[in-house]
Amino acid sequence: MNLLKYILFFLPVVLMLGSCEKDAEPAAVSIGMQLEEPLHIGRTYVRLKARVTSQAALKETGFLWWKTGDREHASEVACQDSLSYGLQVLLEGLEPDASYEYCLYAGNGTDRLMGEPGSFNTLLYGDPLLSDLQVDGEVANLFTFRVKDDGIDGTGHNLLSKGVCWNTEGSPTIDDRKQEAEGEETAFTVSIPDLQENTTYYLRAFALNDSSYLAYSPEITIHTGKTLPRISGIQLLDSLKKEFCATLEDIGGAEIISRGFCWNTTGMPTVEDEKEIVSDDFTGMLTNLKSNTLYYVRAFAENAFGIGYSEELAVSIVSLPIVGTVVRIDPENNVFRSVLVTDGGSEITEKGFCWNMTGNPSVGDHVVVADEDFTAMISEMESGTYYIRAYAVNKAGVGYGEELSVSIHVLTIPVLDRVRIIDWETNRIQCSILNVGGSKITANGFCWSTHDYPDVSDYLLDADEDFTAVMGTMYPGVYYIRAYASNKVGTGYSRTLVLDTRKVPEVGEIEVLNAATYTYRSRLLDNGGGNISKWGFCWNTVGEPDIWDDSVQADNDFTATLGELSPGVYYIRAYAINEKGAGYGPEYSIVVSPSESY
Repeated sequence: MNLLKYILFFLPVVLMLGSCEKDAEPAAVSIGMQLEEPLHIGRTYVRLKARVTSQAALKETGFLWWKTGDREHASEVACQDSLSYGLQVLLEGLEPDASYEYCLYAGNGTDRLMGEPGSFNTLLYGDPLLSDLQVDGEVANLFTFRVKDDGIDGTGHNLLSKGVCWNTEGSPTIDDRKQEAEGEETAFTVSIPDLQENTTYYLRAFALNDSSYLAYSPEITIHTGKTLPRISGIQLLDSLKKEFCATLEDIGGAEIISRGFCWNTTGMPTVEDEKEIVSDDFTGMLTNLKSNTLYYVRAFAENAFGIGYSEELAVSIVSLPIVGTVVRIDPENNVFRSVLVTDGGSEITEKGFCWNMTGNPSVGDHVVVADEDFTAMISEMESGTYYIRAYAVNKAGVGYGEELSVSIHVLTIPVLDRVRIIDWETNRIQCSILNVGGSKITANGFCWSTHDYPDVSDYLLDADEDFTAVMGTMYPGVYYIRAYASNKVGTGYSRTLVLDTRKVPEVGEIEVLNAATYTYRSRLLDNGGGNISKWGFCWNTVGEPDIWDDSVQADNDFTATLGELSPGVYYIRAYAINEKGAGYGPEYSIVVSPSESY
């Protein structure tokens, strides 16, 4: 016999599953087809085996088979087996010592996909073919089977021996215990004596033909007497949900009455301890389990003969931490405190406070980590309404406390209005506080200097209750004044008031040094608190001359010559200029006669 090769390939297939909307795009699904070596080849039969994998449900699967070279006349046989356990089919009525080919097919009801072909040869001489061994539903030790082909000629003939073999370990052979059947019919009934109570047996039918070919049927398992259910695979699916599952391997000698889980804290729990009855899927949530406690859990199943238990599972349940409410222990500094009620049975890796301005805050919003006393100061808040929750993190996740709503008023330095002069004679000044900054005012007044932006390190004036103060008589000059107010956060200042007390210069009378040349002298009596930039004499013929009329700049002795003048009457004044403007001395007049002119 040629050995079959394993063939595996994947092909995208578009399967339209269920009813789809008009514009829905079909999903691309991969189907894998794998031929395996035939399980059994005889003269006139073969048992084929293969496996199909698919991402979506298939409408049909099966085999096509034909004599080698004659695929045009292929026959097909559908498979009903589950994809999880592979596909099997028995082909009968084949020709002895013949070559055949075959392949898999799979379809979605509209299209069919074919796999790569395999091949096999039937035997010239072969094994008998046996049906499945059947157990009588009422008599536990009575079995029937049928010989479908003796491997030589005819059906059920030329058999040297046939019957049932069994053991308690599995895969029995004729070397184990056996009971032969009598007669030459194709169907046989065998009664097995002396089966033990409460025992599991493995059985197969067998047949031996006169060509020394020995064949066995598929194996079956029976349980005799009053046997209990058999359970395995207990496990904790979800510690947070306290969800467990188990597997019922065998119902035992009777139908299952109930199933579930039982537990205690001492070991080897039974249904006399705490228990939870579950449904047929054998999963259940044991909500009574407390965190941070070691429990011993077993699955159980009950039939008419008693209760069977699984192996024991030791577990420690973990739950979310439980956190207390938030308390605002220092409103001015926004310091908050909470408590950890329970750690949920797992180490706390972080705890703190989370907040937002919309409600139901989480760690995805603003967060501040707390200290060991579960206390923290939130310094990032501005004025407004905030929602705050305490939180703690353990292995199970994040546990939150109840929400606290607080109105935050952030402390700031005071905000002041501008400074005003309300009395120019006494230089009385006044200001007002627009916003105290959320804290008590501890000091307020005015600071001043001769440089820009004075502060409390310069000259100070205390303010009265009306936030006024008197500067008093001040030397001519430029002064910069700001109001200030202090609270626990700091000191706020007003805008700067510039107070200019300078005057125009004061100039003395004109002294005639030389009348013929019109040379005069004057004197600077007061610079007015400013810097003198220019000084001299100005004149005109109408009176009260100023620097926009004729003028001449004086020397450092405040002496200057007017120069030649035409006949007429002239009015002359000395002048001096500072930052405030021009100051003039008393007016002096002269008459220039023709004889005196040029």
